[in-house]
Amino acid sequence: MSVRYSVLGKVAAPGVRIMDRKVSLYEAIVESGGITKDGDKKRVTLYRFDAQGKLKPQIVNLQDIERGKGEMIYLNPGDQVFVPDRGFRLNINTVFDVLSKASIVRLLFGSPF
Repeated sequence: MSVRYSVLGKVAAPGVRIMDRKVSLYEAIVESGGITKDGDKKRVTLYRFDAQGKLKPQIVNLQDIERGKGEMIYLNPGDQVFVPDRGFRLNINTVFDVLSKASIVRLLFGSPF
């Protein structure tokens, strides 16, 4: 039986991986293709089982680790790493998306203006 960990969210190649050696959180993300441009390095969440068998989240600032300001974290079997989206960012794609949704609403329900 092999031990596994998973890397999910805003990484290039999310999925479950086999842990055949000691793997750091940073290595796990790099092996998953790295964080995508819309991923948040400051709010990476490590989900780990505690002594009672409950999954506990731990927020990790990967940017601090990259700069040498944070302590390296090593994964345990069964750990799950989740890279969240940066959240709402105003860019041209977001503007067009909102405008298209507003246009559909106006077509369906009539324009109030």
